[in-house]
Amino acid sequence: MANEELHNHKMSRWSSRVYDHTQVVGLEADAQKLKDRLFEANNGLFAIRIVGMGGLGKTTSAQKVFNNSEVDNHFQRRMWVSVSQSITEEQIMRSMLKYLGDASVGDDQGELLRKISQYLQGLPKGNGSCVIITTRIEQVAQKMGVTEARMHWPKFLSEDDSWWVFCKIAFAASGGVCGYYELEGIGKEIVEKCKCLPLAIKAVGGIMLCKLPYYDEWRRIADNFQKELVENDDSVMASLQLSYGELPSYLKSCFLCFSLYPEDSVITKEQLIHWWIRERFVPVRNGQLVTVAAECFSGLMNRCLIEVVDKTYNGMVYTCKIHDMVRDLLINMVKDDESNGASSRQLGLNSDLDQDCFHANLKLWALLSTTKTGEVNRITSILTILDVSHCGSLEYFPGGLGRLSNLQELLRFRAARSNQLEGCRIAELKSLKRLRKLELWLTSCDEIGDDEVSILLHLQQLQFLTISCFDCHGYDLVAKLDKFSPPQQLHELSLKFFPGAIRPTWLNPISLPRLRYLIIGSGNLAKMNQSFWGYGASAWKLEGIMLESLSDLEEEWSVVYQSMPSLGTLSVYWCPKLDSFPIEDVGIRGGVWKKEEQRI
Repeated sequence: MANEELHNHKMSRWSSRVYDHTQVVGLEADAQKLKDRLFEANNGLFAIRIVGMGGLGKTTSAQKVFNNSEVDNHFQRRMWVSVSQSITEEQIMRSMLKYLGDASVGDDQGELLRKISQYLQGLPKGNGSCVIITTRIEQVAQKMGVTEARMHWPKFLSEDDSWWVFCKIAFAASGGVCGYYELEGIGKEIVEKCKCLPLAIKAVGGIMLCKLPYYDEWRRIADNFQKELVENDDSVMASLQLSYGELPSYLKSCFLCFSLYPEDSVITKEQLIHWWIRERFVPVRNGQLVTVAAECFSGLMNRCLIEVVDKTYNGMVYTCKIHDMVRDLLINMVKDDESNGASSRQLGLNSDLDQDCFHANLKLWALLSTTKTGEVNRITSILTILDVSHCGSLEYFPGGLGRLSNLQELLRFRAARSNQLEGCRIAELKSLKRLRKLELWLTSCDEIGDDEVSILLHLQQLQFLTISCFDCHGYDLVAKLDKFSPPQQLHELSLKFFPGAIRPTWLNPISLPRLRYLIIGSGNLAKMNQSFWGYGASAWKLEGIMLESLSDLEEEWSVVYQSMPSLGTLSVYWCPKLDSFPIEDVGIRGGVWKKEEQRI
């Protein structure tokens, strides 16, 4: 096999499919024990500490308890605060206020403390409160007043669970089943070297998932792992070092970007992939840079080097983070580069801006906002291909946009009105043949000319379309939108603040036969007319729907379910007039229904 062929084959092994490695295995008993202890709290402050070495699953167990529905119902308020070595009291308080629903912009430390006290003041007394502390250092928990009786030491995985976790990752393509007898012995040898630590097992399992199932290849990895263990007796760091070393060069560049983020940062996938494209880390393949960048992200996720934090309603990854031990590895790698004289072209800034950092980085190319969850940053990311979401004063795009023929994503596009001659009209979008994602922000009917309603049909690569009519002036826009003609290959459609009481006529399964995901949020929509439902041969192929803040929408679940046989996920929030939907409290809090869970 030629080098280029081998490279493409390896790339396809990790990019062809995204695997979910978020299952908690072998930690169920720990999580149950912690949950039972939480319910022992009856008055005062009840503190539990989870102490253990890195990579043992302390945070995973705590998160499983934190997200448990019984725990959510038992406690009126829940807060998750990450405390890094460099964090300040002010940052901790801002994180707490975030969970209480307050952005706390501009408040000083005294005001933050006062707000927290006010939020908690109304809670009933006597039910008890509980704090769970996870730390590698026993003295930390002791200084916080946790008694010895409430200390919890997570157990190592059993040998059986260790092998199960490894197989679930390394053989994810075959459902976690090792179908290669000659590889089983080497696999168990590798797992034994991981010393029953979940993070080490997941990291080395991620390596094997991306390797060809050949004995010589697996033998090489096992031998290299042994060499790493000789140099570093920590099996977690050895497995992470090995995983980094096995990455293709372009993935190493993408992975090193995570070193700029503070500890415990929650990072958006969109920010990462656009950054990688701007830095030219992403291999050029058929001009589809956004698609390839997303595959790079999947490659790191499949290797268990990044962890999923949030997903969208349709299961797509929205935000991620890295384990603190993974970050330690990256910091060491970056320091090695700096010691070899490498200059910095990227700069990560938190909420404290020091102008001296600009003078020390004269070759600066990218400025990155790296605030952690719960913090507020006055600097927004400038690393998107074309996104003006933060340009609130921009009335319309300037003319000439159509010359950007390679543009693949255009977010929050504001068309010029008929009297704004120097601005960009919707007609210019016709030239953007490679556009895959488009967000249209419309406020007036004269932003769409009579000869422009079919422009979208020319965008034959368009997959994701958002139409937002926020701050719409009058109902004349409804008639124009009713004549709009989105391309048939559309994969996902989002309608926000639609001003009409009845949905547009083109929103039906015949006009959009390939549509898989539909979002309708806010606006005046009250009823879907008959053509929307499209029964029989013309039934919807929709797999996911999200309905949010639709106070006038009246529909029955039986009608929806019958017309959408492929529906797997339904998210509904603040839709009080929906009838018989399989989600509790759809009028306010709402929730998510999944067909798979119903089958189970």
